Amino acid sequence: MSKMANRNRARNRLVFKLGLVTLAMFGFGYALVPLYDLLCDATGINGKVEVTASEYDPSQQRIDASREVRMRFISVRNEDTPVRIVAKQPSLVVHPGQVYQVDYSITNPTDKEMVIQAVPSVTPGQAADNLKKIQCFCFNNLTLQPREKLDTKVVFYLENELEKDVPSVILSYTVFDITQRVQN
Repeated sequence: MSKMANRNRARNRLVFKLGLVTLAMFGFGYALVPLYDLLCDATGINGKVEVTASEYDPSQQRIDASREVRMRFISVRNEDTPVRIVAKQPSLVVHPGQVYQVDYSITNPTDKEMVIQAVPSVTPGQAADNLKKIQCFCFNNLTLQPREKLDTKVVFYLENELEKDVPSVILSYTVFDITQRVQN
């Protein structure tokens, strides 16, 4: 066999292997979202919550006064978002099945109008399905005028189905400035 044929065969094998690597990389990238969701479910981190209102029917919920769950309310802002958001009550002891309200203050410290979006998450992740929000500022984008301070609230309850080994739940909001995206 000639040197040229060997080179062509080696080049063809290399092209084939690089094609397989590229295909594998594409497949791995495509599978990252479901893999991430599985990892979050397994570890209980990054609890995703619904961003639509839940209906509360008092006849369907019983208040479990014998059980107490400490709720903590944390707010952070994306590094590019100057808006300040703070829960007026940073923690609360709740009974599953009972409706609670937590007031928040959102301030735009800038001289420009801003549109913000609050993205909620719950820790531990297994509590995310049991935290039901009846009213929340996270359901819609908020427009804040320059130097405006907005008082708003979250009305929620924990379902009785929350696992008994969950003594505390953290409801966290990350605020993003989406002004440019909305204007385009």
